[in-house]
Amino acid sequence: MPHRFRWSAEMGPQLEEWVVQGVARLGAEAVRERAAFWRGYRLLSMSRLVTEELTARHRAMFPSVQRLEAAETRATGLLWGVPATGETRARKGAARVDGVCPCGGSGWVAVWDEFGDPDLSFDLMCPVHGRTGCGARNGAGL
Repeated sequence: MPHRFRWSAEMGPQLEEWVVQGVARLGAEAVRERAAFWRGYRLLSMSRLVTEELTARHRAMFPSVQRLEAAETRATGLLWGVPATGETRARKGAARVDGVCPCGGSGWVAVWDEFGDPDLSFDLMCPVHGRTGCGARNGAGL
């Protein structure tokens, strides 16, 4: 997709060609991996759990915020009416973290009071690893 791309209804077929070209260039597995990293970053960001390391890796993978947002918007528009395959449904919007997750893979992030008061500290379920962490902590899966 060119840097100065402007969307119009007539551009649909051209946009589809660019998507196919991009997937062919990167490979389907690399595209899935980037999508999982983007989703993981987004989930952590919404929970205000993104670390500086994760932000640096995210910016290296997706250097242009505007381009990433435009690609996400256009991909959503292209895929809106396409039925999901069994493999796609099995992934269920998989999210991954490119680096070390704040939970360390446990599913829980310890949030400590800035003065060290244990009564004001708590554990927050990780938005990326929380389902497995919840099952491990409570003895039952979701």
